[in-house]
Amino acid sequence: IYAKGGSLSFYRGSLRANTTNFNGYYVYGGGALLQSQSSINITNVMVSGNTSSSTITPPQGCGLSIYSCPDVKIINSIFHNNYAYHTQGNGSVVNASGNVLTIRSSTAVITNVTFGKNADYSSNFSIMDDYGSNLTFNNCIFTERFDFGSATVSVFNHCISKNSSADNDILSSGNPTLNNFLNASIEFINIDKGNYIPRYCSQHLNAGNNSYNTLETDLLGNP
Repeated sequence: IYAKGGSLSFYRGSLRANTTNFNGYYVYGGGALLQSQSSINITNVMVSGNTSSSTITPPQGCGLSIYSCPDVKIINSIFHNNYAYHTQGNGSVVNASGNVLTIRSSTAVITNVTFGKNADYSSNFSIMDDYGSNLTFNNCIFTERFDFGSATVSVFNHCISKNSSADNDILSSGNPTLNNFLNASIEFINIDKGNYIPRYCSQHLNAGNNSYNTLETDLLGNP
């Protein structure tokens, strides 16, 4: 999916099983590439099973790429099982690095979003941002490492990560503000199959702040 200009609102659905690959050039946006829009609102969306590959360098935003947007909102959504990989000319995989969400030169508020298990669990980043974006994360869950490139501003309110800051690059750039940032175990019913209903024993239960929540139901339509 590619959209440029105007505005975009996507409510309750899925961005699923798209493939983008190109030999000899950079690849952005395995699921969608959204560019130069006045506003973007993505709410109650499962971004999953999208794939991007490139022979030049690891692709950016195998789930979603957003460029040059002053008003981005991603709410109550999940990124799961998206895959970015870098190939040689003969098609063999060089490495499976890349990232799930790329936001560049934009201002984004991301609330109640789970960055779940994406393909190549050990090396894929949940997020990578380059070239001066202002990012605010509220009540977000990170199950993988994440990197924020050269974010101008990054603020984390009541977010949780299974990894400590030493295992992430969150403190290495952008002088992030961490408000009630929790490093704790994250337990879901079946993360491998995309079931992100929390287990009763998970330490991330009740870690968020309801003041950031503007919706009456969750992704499954439950109160």
